[in-house]
Amino acid sequence: MAKNLGLDWLLVNVCVVRLCKSLLPRWRSKRQPLPEPTTPLLSQGARLAQAQGFVSALGNSRGLKVDVCHDRHGGVSCRWQVGEGLEGFPELLHGGVSFSILDELLASAIVADQSVFALTLRTRAQYYRPIKTGTVILARARVRSRLWRLVSATADMVDEQGRLLMRLDGCFYIPTPRQFADLANVEAIAPQWRSFCGRD
Repeated sequence: MAKNLGLDWLLVNVCVVRLCKSLLPRWRSKRQPLPEPTTPLLSQGARLAQAQGFVSALGNSRGLKVDVCHDRHGGVSCRWQVGEGLEGFPELLHGGVSFSILDELLASAIVADQSVFALTLRTRAQYYRPIKTGTVILARARVRSRLWRLVSATADMVDEQGRLLMRLDGCFYIPTPRQFADLANVEAIAPQWRSFCGRD
């Protein structure tokens, strides 16, 4: 009985170790450069025109006002300091907020790469470390592939020391102009961005 229990315990430990190894962040092992935001993806006027946008719009008093930029190493990126009032547990950023930032970056990477707005179909999130209030986060997203109207993109969030905090992979759909108009009020979108509202 004791021998069987010992063998079972060993097998459980082996499974746990293998699972943990599969989930370990690979940011450092790949020696990825830190995100380096350069020029803004949207002008200040365009960000003001998107009055209701939660993540990057300047006109939303309750929004995050994240400045999404082109990244020196490709794709898009941002630098943002975690403020108060966005916690889940005390002094820890709510996971939904970090998810929203990376989802916005994924969509912005597609805008930068494909010059079109895309709709989120599916995402897969992996959280690696809690993010404390006051932390400066750096995040970058890039397009991985495109097939028909489906676009695959990935985003990483790190701290200033390069430690991986979160990763989000997503699959997006590029709608036709008619599909986009059925979903959103195109007239409420700034004129300079209406040509991005779907693709035939």
